[in-house]
Amino acid sequence: MVNRMPNNLIVISIDGLSPRYLGPYGNTWLDTPAINALAAKGILFENIIAEQLQPQQALRSTFDSWETSKQPDSQQALGFQEREFRSILISQSPNAESAQDWSNIFDEIQHVNLNQWTRAENWSETNLANLFAVLIQQLGELHTCPESADHPFFVWCDSQALLNCWDAPEILAQQFYAADDPAPYASVSPPTGSIDVDDVDPDLLLSYVHAYAAQVTLIDHCLAALLAFLDEHSLCETTQIALTSSCGYPLGEHGVVGCLPNCVYSEAIHIPLIISQLDSKYQARRYQNIGQLRQLAQVLLSPLLLDNSLSTGTATSLEAKLNEFLVSSTLRPFARVNTSRKTAIQTPAWLLVVGEDHRELFVKPDDRWEVNDVADICHEVTLGLTQLLNREDQANTITDDIPTFLRKPID
Repeated sequence: MVNRMPNNLIVISIDGLSPRYLGPYGNTWLDTPAINALAAKGILFENIIAEQLQPQQALRSTFDSWETSKQPDSQQALGFQEREFRSILISQSPNAESAQDWSNIFDEIQHVNLNQWTRAENWSETNLANLFAVLIQQLGELHTCPESADHPFFVWCDSQALLNCWDAPEILAQQFYAADDPAPYASVSPPTGSIDVDDVDPDLLLSYVHAYAAQVTLIDHCLAALLAFLDEHSLCETTQIALTSSCGYPLGEHGVVGCLPNCVYSEAIHIPLIISQLDSKYQARRYQNIGQLRQLAQVLLSPLLLDNSLSTGTATSLEAKLNEFLVSSTLRPFARVNTSRKTAIQTPAWLLVVGEDHRELFVKPDDRWEVNDVADICHEVTLGLTQLLNREDQANTITDDIPTFLRKPID
């Protein structure tokens, strides 16, 4: 007898979440136990790059790819089988309810307002905690719904609290301060703007970092509450969680604080992607592929579209299908970022930043924080990457035939 179990999926997208502040991405001074637990039970993507720094546009691009991936031809090409599932968007994005055509993707859209504009006394009173409370309530309703026994659910939870209100309790920031550190960042409005890196007070930037770290700690608390709910209701075995973001949050590294169109360096464009709750032999995996969320729509959809049939002696493994797709050649070997002020293109070996009247080139992965511009001494690489950008502009297509010298550093 074949037992069919729903492969539920929860995607948590927290705009402004930078991987450099997360334990699984190498941070050693900020404790993120819940996020660490997600990474320990799944796949971590090392090199996911934002497409643009406007969260609504990035969300729209990703959702367009979801819609394309749901087409029969796409499903058949990936070995998917047609299945019914319930899809829900829960969002703190300003235009979540009025976004055009999102009803083609989601059965239900819930808009959660940002109601907390002062510093919270307890983490459970914050805007992010309110969003997670709505998510947990929705999951409880899905869990008790009779149809859920036969059909999986997909919930996309999108938060812009990190871009709009830093309301984490003061106690979460105090843990990062030493006796001689500067005064804490007092405002709940996230800092944003251009700064003079040669003249700015380093103590001011440190206060930004500590306040941001408190927000990341808040995110981890909310995730811990979600994981506890899933465990309490025996949903862990049938529910996968993906944690990601549409953009990072610069804190002065290249003269920019906040998500502004003149910053397309790693602190803004490098985003996390962790897909958790996988079979044990696929846990704690790390993938170095250059990728973007729009290109990975099929990967995220796979828990919903794959027929995960289990029978004696035979198993169609969701994780095996997912792994097969990830190690295939379908991920293109570069990523492009577009803003109104600058464009960037990243390969495994290079990051090229193109402005109105200048170009900057950085060696990857060695120059992790983009401090050494080598455009003046690597003319061939700069020209090759610029031509690659132009080819995409002219053809409006994905270009895969990248010369070898653009894929790896010159000896």
